[in-house]
Amino acid sequence: MLAAGAFIVPAGEENRPNDKILLLRTDASIGDFVLFSARLREYRQLFAGKKITLLVATQVRELAEHCPYIDELWSIDVKKFRSSPAEHLRWFKRLRNARFGMAIYTPYSTSGGYVECLAGWTSAPRRIAFQCLDRIRFRLSPEPYFTELVPTVTEWKFEGERNRDMLRYLGYEKFDSDSKGEIWLDPHSLSSGEKLLAQLGGRPYGVIFPGAGRTIRQWPADKIVDSIKLASLPELSCWVICGAANDSAICAQVASLCDLQGIRTLNLCGKTSLGEFVLIIARSRLCLTTESSAAHISSAVGVPCVVLVGGGHYGRFFPYPNNELAIEVKHELPCYYCYWRCIRDEVECITKITAEQTAFALKTAMSLDKRPT
Repeated sequence: MLAAGAFIVPAGEENRPNDKILLLRTDASIGDFVLFSARLREYRQLFAGKKITLLVATQVRELAEHCPYIDELWSIDVKKFRSSPAEHLRWFKRLRNARFGMAIYTPYSTSGGYVECLAGWTSAPRRIAFQCLDRIRFRLSPEPYFTELVPTVTEWKFEGERNRDMLRYLGYEKFDSDSKGEIWLDPHSLSSGEKLLAQLGGRPYGVIFPGAGRTIRQWPADKIVDSIKLASLPELSCWVICGAANDSAICAQVASLCDLQGIRTLNLCGKTSLGEFVLIIARSRLCLTTESSAAHISSAVGVPCVVLVGGGHYGRFFPYPNNELAIEVKHELPCYYCYWRCIRDEVECITKITAEQTAFALKTAMSLDKRPT
């Protein structure tokens, strides 16, 4: 396995032509990538005339394949990379041979070197990352993989705004006020997604996304159903339940409890591709979700969403500034900003959110949908 120690730029590499740019977005979070996608148009403007290669985790490749702002897309199976010396060698050769003039590691959080070494292996004269003040895992020095760190003034900052900080550091200032991401779907996803939705006969529907990256961030299934019952939204003929395969238990619970309450559902948990999932949200009238990929996708496609927000990373990924379509529901506590290392007997910032709060937010969100039926 290749050493993950200090990296020295070979003699003569300092004068490498700076016409090839590598953007590394190797975190596997769909939501994080959607937030980052809002800035790709600006990277294109900043590096006009240069070749931009975007490196992403395989889990989000489908969201980036049709991006018009990049010249080349690479993807990496991070799990396989971490465990395979052969993959280390393959990527080392690929990155060195590409002769990038600049490598930009765009996530704020550090991976502890697991994939940050990819930036170092480019041997690019400029290798840039954020200074990271995350008290669980931090980055205060550019060594061994980077030549520069973007200064961080405060740890708790909205991720969309932090993505702008990297561009500011690089000399870009022509921002608009929009933090919403961009999503570029291929024709196949559009077609296959429409076939799934044909089961609803064209009637308006809402989306429920009850899963979360960690189970402690999930709102109980009975409260989800109670809030929908209390909201009483006759505009919606059905609720489509979505989630990854590992969300199947809570999705099944929600579907079963809805059935007992006479609420019609279509459970598509684990049955959609990423592109189909995006289309299902885009065609919906309303989305009820945890602080998850569904919240960011809803914001990107302009669908009203109600987001159950906990305190673990409050303010970093949600709430969105200047987005009235995204409504947060929370139970604020003094122990917010705990990195989801809960000190209580139960995760009260989630479990104490009430069905009444959420029902009110659902009604409000529904009233904000001005799209033609």
